[in-house]
Amino acid sequence: MHPIFYIFLATIIILITGFVISSSRKNLKKELVLEKTHNEIQNKLTIVQEQLNSLEKRLTNVEMIVTDTKFTESSGREAINLKSELTELKSIIKNLKK
Repeated sequence: MHPIFYIFLATIIILITGFVISSSRKNLKKELVLEKTHNEIQNKLTIVQEQLNSLEKRLTNVEMIVTDTKFTESSGREAINLKSELTELKSIIKNLKK
């Protein structure tokens, strides 16, 4: 075989290898960006879940106070207003969980 053929063959192999390496790097970069985005979303979701749990706990505490018979007897109108507020807050939390 002629030496030019070997040079040509080596050039083609080098080009193919370069293309494969370049393609692999691009795919790796895409995967890293996707993983970073996924982690950020997961972290934000965790924060929202923690806030929602905290809100639920606070709401339960307020509900216990509002539904206490002593509170209801001493300040009935405020209790009615707070009960409607509690109902609305519960609805918000329920919708957020969906």
